[in-house]
Amino acid sequence: MQLRRISLTNFRNFSRKEFSFGSQTTLVLGGNAQGKTNLLEAVYFLTKGNGFREKKEEELMSFNRKRTIVEGDFIEGKNRKLLQVDLIKNETGYSKNFFVNKQVMSYRAYLNEQTQTILFSPEQLFILIGPPDRRRKYLNQVIGFYSLEYKKRLVNYLNAIRKRNRILERARGESLERELVFWNQYLTNQANYITRKREEYFSFVNHHNTIDGRFFKVKYLKNIFSLARLVETKEQERRFRKTLIGPQ
Repeated sequence: MQLRRISLTNFRNFSRKEFSFGSQTTLVLGGNAQGKTNLLEAVYFLTKGNGFREKKEEELMSFNRKRTIVEGDFIEGKNRKLLQVDLIKNETGYSKNFFVNKQVMSYRAYLNEQTQTILFSPEQLFILIGPPDRRRKYLNQVIGFYSLEYKKRLVNYLNAIRKRNRILERARGESLERELVFWNQYLTNQANYITRKREEYFSFVNHHNTIDGRFFKVKYLKNIFSLARLVETKEQERRFRKTLIGPQ
């Protein structure tokens, strides 16, 4: 599926702009601060439902505007598909609406209708040279793109970790042991799934380990969450009052 046209309304520095793309490679040229990166982010926003630079989504919206619209024409064979994302400012904050051929869709259904988008940017070097949380964020984004189950399990895991940590902070003695039983088993199940999907991803990468004639290999160092490891770290957890293992 190819993007042939994109229309922007109140997106970043574009109050109203339309761009067309050919069937082959498109090269975007322009001076500094003319909107080249903004155009790339608009494409990303249209296909992913979110931007790749902002910390808050409202930063995608042009200054002093209450609605941002990004609309794109996609071609697949002889079929045409019109996709649209609306970002709307309201009294409680911001909301997003997704449309396929003018019909409102859930976010998940919208992504099922979309094409895949791969972003390369200079900031991605920090995945390799930056702190571990950048690598985890990268993994979660990549795997979560093609596995909605992974995204669900990850949310479940992170929410459960926060609840378990609160128990470690306040409970004592037998009460602590009783309250941890459920969360220990629940987190083990969620963490095992997350770790397994990450292993599958690295196995795939290592089976396609050639770039420009150069070979590479990625080694995944697992931080396993298991009942046995919880026993091993029990005393440390009680001292630091937080969960110390798992694929956070």
